[in-house]
Amino acid sequence: GGRGAEEGVEESAGGAERGSLLVLGGNGFVGGAVCRAGLRHELSVASASRSGAPPHSEPWVERVRWHAADALVRGELEPLLPRGPGSAVVSCVGAFGSNATMERLCGDATAEAAAAAAAAGTERFVFVSAHDFRFPEAIVRNFGYLNGKRRAEEAVRQHFPDGKGIIVRPGAVYGSRKVYRGTGPGGTEGGHFEVPLHLLFRPLARAGAVTQAWRTARRASPGGLLGVGALEPLGELALTAPVSVRALGDACVAAAKGDLDAELSTGWPVVDEIRLAEFDAACEYGTAPDE
Repeated sequence: GGRGAEEGVEESAGGAERGSLLVLGGNGFVGGAVCRAGLRHELSVASASRSGAPPHSEPWVERVRWHAADALVRGELEPLLPRGPGSAVVSCVGAFGSNATMERLCGDATAEAAAAAAAAGTERFVFVSAHDFRFPEAIVRNFGYLNGKRRAEEAVRQHFPDGKGIIVRPGAVYGSRKVYRGTGPGGTEGGHFEVPLHLLFRPLARAGAVTQAWRTARRASPGGLLGVGALEPLGELALTAPVSVRALGDACVAAAKGDLDAELSTGWPVVDEIRLAEFDAACEYGTAPDE
């Protein structure tokens, strides 16, 4: 389970020399991949989420410090934030639900965390947002998931200027998802099973001709794959390459470490779907793309 706030501060400060990483939502699908990527890069990794540690036990889980904390409750997150050179927060917070819930979890939670991290002296803040599928403004404004993420992006940019606030915008994310059943704590009474999304998406992401055609089309038309108009979102949906959850984790950690600083705009640093496809192509997998 989670550890106390005081211990979290001590361990975060102690890990500054090798880089301190706090993952918001580290017990989720994307957050877990970011934690594993941080460990592969030998960072000191902690996670903060409302439910604390994940309900499953794997070797990597034992190497992460788990804290139960809610970014929307003032004072809960602050003691856990890493500080100083080499420190970073990666926010993977987000969920579907009612519009109010999505605005709160996809927007307010990261906005509050960014403000707190900036005040605490965290060096970098990375936010896992969503690809811009160029939906009409009326749809974005009235859909809490997209509008919340847009507000969160603006908050990150405001609190972490000069290239220190990095936005990562994946399209579809694939990998093996754990689905829990039962009524016990964390839904684990009945155990869990895995949904192997990589069996569907990996061939699509790795199809050389398709991927090359997508990249060529995307770069040739930065204003929209099918031009301006109603067909624009359809083109984005059809030609935006999926990314493995492992590649997404690698990209987030690279951004958190500053490895991408030289290639990103300091005015508005965004790791887009084209760059994520390059991370995906560089991944070497075992039996599943999130190992």
